Amino acid sequence: MPHELITLQLGNYANYVGTHFWNLQDEVVGYSGRDEWWRYTAAVDNDVLYAAGEDKQGQLTYRPRALFVDLSGSLGGVRFTEDGSSAPAAAASSLNESAGISTWGGRLEVHQAEATPKSRFVQELEAQAELAQEDYEDEAAADARQASLEAAAVELSAHPHGHTLHKPPGNAGPSAGVRYWTDYLKALLAPKSVYTLPGLWHGSTSFAGFGDGSGLLEGKDGAEIREELSERVRNLGEACDLLQGFQMLVDDLSGFGGIATHLAEEINQEYGGSARPLMLFALRPPEVAAHYEHDGLSRMRRGLNEGLAATLLAEHCQLYVPAAPPLHPPSHLAFPPSSYFHTSALLAAALDTATMPIRTVGSAATPLGPPIGACNLHSLAKLLQGHGRGGQNLTSLGLALPAPHLPADMQQLGELTDTRMHHPHGPSSAAAAAGATEGHAASQAATGQRQNDWAGLPQGGPDNWITPLTEGVQNAAGACLAQSTSLRGPRTAYGPAHCSTAHSELLALLQRGPHRRCVQHLCIHPLPLLLPLPFPRMFSSAVGLNGDLSSPVAGLRQSHAPSQQQGVTPAAPSAPSTRSDRLVHDVRTAPVITQLAASSEFEGYLNKVAQNWRQAAASCIGQTMLEGWGVSKSDATETEEALLQAASTYAEGESDTEL
Repeated sequence: MPHELITLQLGNYANYVGTHFWNLQDEVVGYSGRDEWWRYTAAVDNDVLYAAGEDKQGQLTYRPRALFVDLSGSLGGVRFTEDGSSAPAAAASSLNESAGISTWGGRLEVHQAEATPKSRFVQELEAQAELAQEDYEDEAAADARQASLEAAAVELSAHPHGHTLHKPPGNAGPSAGVRYWTDYLKALLAPKSVYTLPGLWHGSTSFAGFGDGSGLLEGKDGAEIREELSERVRNLGEACDLLQGFQMLVDDLSGFGGIATHLAEEINQEYGGSARPLMLFALRPPEVAAHYEHDGLSRMRRGLNEGLAATLLAEHCQLYVPAAPPLHPPSHLAFPPSSYFHTSALLAAALDTATMPIRTVGSAATPLGPPIGACNLHSLAKLLQGHGRGGQNLTSLGLALPAPHLPADMQQLGELTDTRMHHPHGPSSAAAAAGATEGHAASQAATGQRQNDWAGLPQGGPDNWITPLTEGVQNAAGACLAQSTSLRGPRTAYGPAHCSTAHSELLALLQRGPHRRCVQHLCIHPLPLLLPLPFPRMFSSAVGLNGDLSSPVAGLRQSHAPSQQQGVTPAAPSAPSTRSDRLVHDVRTAPVITQLAASSEFEGYLNKVAQNWRQAAASCIGQTMLEGWGVSKSDATETEEALLQAASTYAEGESDTEL
């Protein structure tokens, strides 16, 4: 029986990330019906995140166990109503009824905005679903429909903005790229899974301050919002048999941070806090960093937002993980830095892999051996908190997409000549690109030689090639206090790697560089990241169809200057592909590695937050903001003291003897 996890998403960018996250889960569910993949997907417990049920027609449903919270008008052309009727039609009907009972005797004119159309991708998805329900299926029609769906998916990446904050919402037609997170959502959601805040409109209402969210929940109207949110979370919890905890995705440097604080506090009170942990991903959209650098008002507001989030919100979380798109991504990734659609996909891939241990079936038998490192959320939280630093919950996140190759062992090299061994994500093309043939591989196996791709990487291990996603925390060598490393779909230059071999090689790599005594957790999962159609095209030609980097240094982190795309000759596809496969996305599957880490670098992180808070709170504009949010001068002083106290628990030498 699964130990369920409830997912809460608050904020527009959080829902962009969450939509990609659910698309990745949907891909795993879809692959479970394929003969060549089911033994890999069986090692993932989808019931942890999904709830099975029935609709009003008695049809079985399988929907995310989640709550999506956003501003009104943020859903685009998609509507979620109890009876399935069209929301615009219902609104028009209500408007006509109101007109009929009006006491106004003069002329009445109704001006109604044209309904926002669904994206072409969503329209194609719905058309394909209708075609699949027919008693007979015309193969030619199905192929044409699939080609149309793939073309619609390509259009999602063709428009770089990927969100509506840089351009006002309006009817730009169904092929105007991504303007709403619903434009590329594949998962079917229950009506009660989506809640839009009344009176606050996406694209026209400012909701940028942490205190804006707290203020919204005050008074009679605020009490109704609080009760509605609490009731929806309660319903999700009551539907669980063995609830293990919550994962929350939040735009914390906005009004949604204030709302999340209320929800997190209620969750702790009702569900026992650490018994059912709350892991919160504090997501910072790309515009936050840009405005912070160039806009004084935004810089002060961010200082206040971050100070309140790091104290009031983080206080109610067992794990608090700040995450933002990298300012300088690796050279093999290319995407518009301000695009919500592209950057959120990168964060979703990181979240999906970092939380893989919670969904892993450790007893599953796969062609590459059983997964290693399955755990529940409670164990993961205890690991990352139990580092002798006062139980602090701040956690950094890092990502390598795709992960570099592991060294190939003799067993795998020998399997190249065994035609009975076949994996759906195939032998790598990197071996062919390097001039290795099957005969050469067999010769290596016979003589006991190993190809060591780590030799091309600098000393220090993953610290040097995992891209940090937590601003201000670089995962420097020797700073780690506790760490959970997840590697999915490990590969060598010759194809997929066995889980046991990957575990040994990765553990050895982690121990190469200088480091203090650091509690380590490793999760090795044989299933690679399965990239769905709407995943944006962001990989350069240096990445093969199955995520093989044609150069071992192509994945290195660029920490000082913006990266430039390398002119690497693309390797031949490592698995058969059609033209349409390559048309929609350059990569079909990819190995991914992530790190969740408690680090002594959070001392500097929190001191910086305290410094920015002090400067912002001392300014006239900052004081006005705080007064509007109901934060007094004494509260501001206490917030700074709390930040400095939290920073001191990460100071060098503090509690090192307990490690």
